[in-house]
Amino acid sequence: TLDMAAALFSQNSPDRDVVEGLDIAFDLTQCSQAEQAVEAVATSITENNPFSVAFLDMRMPPGRDGLWTAEQIRKLDGDMEIVFVTGFSDVHPRQIVRQVGPADKIFYIQKPFSFTELYQTAVALSTKWTNARELKSLYTQIEQIVQTRTAELEQANRELQKMEQIKSDLAITVSHELRTPLTIFRNLLSNLKAGVMGPITPRQSEAIGLADMEIKRLGRILND
Repeated sequence: TLDMAAALFSQNSPDRDVVEGLDIAFDLTQCSQAEQAVEAVATSITENNPFSVAFLDMRMPPGRDGLWTAEQIRKLDGDMEIVFVTGFSDVHPRQIVRQVGPADKIFYIQKPFSFTELYQTAVALSTKWTNARELKSLYTQIEQIVQTRTAELEQANRELQKMEQIKSDLAITVSHELRTPLTIFRNLLSNLKAGVMGPITPRQSEAIGLADMEIKRLGRILND
């Protein structure tokens, strides 16, 4: 409304000296009716230049009221800070929270208001909105980093599983390939020791026993 704009920007406000010297600037879009405000919000979002705070009067004759305006704005922008500046309202604040929400993004300033009150509210809520956007952006970046690191870990895990499978296949192959000749060797040594291939000397029997012992040791290694 005109009185809000005057309070924020008039050089003749009686309490302007309270914030004199602060290097804070506002970019204000002033709308006289609800539909115009909703359209302005939609346009700002399309242009990727959203508003941080909306100051709404609950009663804006002859058109829609502030509650309807806030509902439409919230449908377009879930992050905007909405301030109801009003002297009288037929709607209880709890109902406003239920219809517009969330509670931490809805505020009230009672008429008549002072320049300092409106100015500090605009500064505080704009800063809150900016910090929230930066935090949200940081959180998105962190999520992206986590997703990237997770993908890298999953890839490393797949490579590790592949290597484990190769190692397992190698162990099975080597075990199988060694068991067959070892079995043959043990049978041959057993036949030699039994004299199937002719009589053997005690020294030969001792050598056959040592060889058989080593074959059994290799068998235990393969089993392990």
